[in-house]
Amino acid sequence: MAKRGRKKGSGRKPVVEEQLQLIDVGPENLKEIAPIAREYRTTLKEKRKLLAKEVELKAKLHELIKVANLNRLPDGNIRFTCEGLLIIVKYRDELIQVKEQKEKTSEIEKSMQQTVEETEAA
Repeated sequence: MAKRGRKKGSGRKPVVEEQLQLIDVGPENLKEIAPIAREYRTTLKEKRKLLAKEVELKAKLHELIKVANLNRLPDGNIRFTCEGLLIIVKYRDELIQVKEQKEKTSEIEKSMQQTVEETEAA
């Protein structure tokens, strides 16, 4: 089918209407909603600032780990502990996990030790 369109120079002028004033219409509990909405906006702004800082710190951490030239484990990851933190660099390099060590530390250390022993045996 052929497209229909207006012909150029058809002589029609666009109709310009004035926009009506918006009427103050809102929910009845507007006084309860407003402070929560303001707090939400403030939280979003803080989150954006923190996200930028997180990205910066992650890049610094990644660079320092690269400089350390650590060997990867057989699963392709790098794992080590540092002052009560377990740091894992996934094989994709862009994923870095930093976890606080808890009571499960002994289990993690055992699995790390097994991995090291398997690597040395190979």
